[in-house]
Amino acid sequence: MGNRLIRVSGTPYESIRGLIVKEKIGIVIIIASFLLFKWWGFLSLIVVLPFVGWADRYKSPFSKKNIQTTNWGTGIEFISAYPLSGKTFQALLLKLSKGQCEGEDLKEELSGLLSNLSDDGFGDKTESDQKKILNYLELFSKYFPNWKDEYGTIRKAAQA
Repeated sequence: MGNRLIRVSGTPYESIRGLIVKEKIGIVIIIASFLLFKWWGFLSLIVVLPFVGWADRYKSPFSKKNIQTTNWGTGIEFISAYPLSGKTFQALLLKLSKGQCEGEDLKEELSGLLSNLSDDGFGDKTESDQKKILNYLELFSKYFPNWKDEYGTIRKAAQA
């Protein structure tokens, strides 16, 4: 048995090599358009390239479809209606986004949130703890829609 070479696609080297090739092609296109059409060619590239060949269309400045943003006026009203819960929930979202809250820490944070929800008078006293947290999560996510991954994590932890 001899050593066999195994080709692995998608390695960091191939990714870097692909970027270098794209940069070289882009430089050639810019130089050619500038030489052929002078400044008009250069200006047309500035205007046309973002529309035609943007690398990540979801982050381009020209496509803003289905992006939800926070309405700060109503968001601040919501937080002021439930101040303890709002601050606790914001801190929890921040910890989750930084990867600082998992497992037992997340359960402790949720129990702290639950006590703050009770102190703020959120929900019915007959509701289960899980239902209170999920209802608050639903309301909070309507006012602050930017934390979708973190909301999913909290929903899974609350339902467990």
